Amino acid sequence: MSTRYARPIPSARVGLGVGLVVWAIGCARGGPSKTVEAPVPIDSGGELVAEDLPPVVAYAVECAEELGPPPGWDILAESWPVPITRDGIAVDAEGFADDPTCDRPALLNGECTPYSRIGRKAGTTADGLPDPDVTWMVTFRRDDPAGDPALGVYKDVAMIGHRASTGATCFFQSFPYELVAELESPLDPDGTMWESPEVVDRIHCVRCHAADPWIHTPWIDQLHDLDDPGRPLVPSGADRAAPYRVVGSAFAQWNTDLQHVSPEGNGCVSCHRMGLNEACERIVPYATGRVASLPMSATGAAFPGSHWMPPGGSADVASWEAAWQADVSELLDCCRAPQQSHCGLAPVPAD
Repeated sequence: MSTRYARPIPSARVGLGVGLVVWAIGCARGGPSKTVEAPVPIDSGGELVAEDLPPVVAYAVECAEELGPPPGWDILAESWPVPITRDGIAVDAEGFADDPTCDRPALLNGECTPYSRIGRKAGTTADGLPDPDVTWMVTFRRDDPAGDPALGVYKDVAMIGHRASTGATCFFQSFPYELVAELESPLDPDGTMWESPEVVDRIHCVRCHAADPWIHTPWIDQLHDLDDPGRPLVPSGADRAAPYRVVGSAFAQWNTDLQHVSPEGNGCVSCHRMGLNEACERIVPYATGRVASLPMSATGAAFPGSHWMPPGGSADVASWEAAWQADVSELLDCCRAPQQSHCGLAPVPAD
């Protein structure tokens, strides 16, 4: 199944003379695409009236200029369930009710709730042609583990779009708390599911997505790239020189906050950057066996599940500690006090 972008509105402009095209969104479901019939505000000169757009649509237009149109989602057709296991055995709703632990908890909410889903799409141009430079990822976090395993109530839907060559990145958020089968594109003028930039700004996504757009944990990396099963579904962030910046005037402060530490000679940052705030303070301890607050099963709490960074290379905890303990301690020290001279604090490259 693919998402198609139909019915362009020509000669639309936003803000300070920025040329754009606004697209209605349709999902191909084996039949005609469903297009948006609601009018997008256009003045007598053929210009899009940005102030008359819902805030999330105006933000989506900003994103479309740099990434192409943000997609909508058919949840079952365009996402995949994240496995939940306990000591290697799949956990269903009944098993979760009996015991809320698992091998690979979700770090964001510290839960083992089954039936959450992850989706990935390549970007498209305005006329629907593939744009492999852009990736869209979406997370559907379940609220009703006792519900239908296939489709249910999602309490947290987060979508990220990223253009690798320029670093341009957009963040969208929804809190449906209802049975949802589809989410329209944020460009849909009638869309009510996506939150406004004001709400998303309060979430401050870059506290966790601090070094690049993509976060890898054992929970999400259970899903693999369909075209390359040896790689995770989430794109790699292992490029220290890759640009990263957040699109949109509503998130200007976020770009100021995008900083990373890079202690000289520290092996923990030899492949990828390490951002500040939650990225440093929560992910580093979780990846290196220092977190006791997550609902870990016996398997998850044991090596190597307890020490999943760096991937592979250590036969046991003793050899891991001999190789990495000093680097981890230095990195955590820089997380807490990044202004120290040895921490190499610097802005994340924006282009």
